[in-house]
Amino acid sequence: YDKDNTGSIDYEEFKQIWIAVADVKKELKDRGLDVPKFATKKQLQRMLAQVIDDEEEAEKRAIAEAEQWRAWRSIIDIKRSHIIKARYRAQCELCKALDAAGQLYVFGTGSNDQFQRPPYNARSSTKNDNPSIVGVPNFDLVSKLWKRRVTGAESEINNNNDEDFGIDL
Repeated sequence: YDKDNTGSIDYEEFKQIWIAVADVKKELKDRGLDVPKFATKKQLQRMLAQVIDDEEEAEKRAIAEAEQWRAWRSIIDIKRSHIIKARYRAQCELCKALDAAGQLYVFGTGSNDQFQRPPYNARSSTKNDNPSIVGVPNFDLVSKLWKRRVTGAESEINNNNDEDFGIDL
């Protein structure tokens, strides 16, 4: 059975030996296949060889798909860590900008007390509301960061809190 005369039996040679000595009918039945009643042993061996080849091909595809999924998942994890770092950096920069802006034109609660009031809702605004604040993008985030800076909150920047940016990963 050592057809290539290497002194050892490789997988293909082992498979041929196993098919020759195995109970082919039992192996086919164990795999859920109908065994033809009048098939010769050679025909059954060819059927078993084909079934085994098909199983090995399906296993190779499953392994390749698992490796592809693992690589895809790794890329997602890397991107997620970059997003978290970018959010942290954005909060740091926004806090620095708020500090600079506060030193120039905002003292305490804001020029219109806008940083100590709940934000205006654009749909429920009336003519008495301050129109410069209505519909400002990310006003809640700026307000949160400003309150942290003004009130001296313990944690100025929350590195792991995704809700600060209102973006779900």
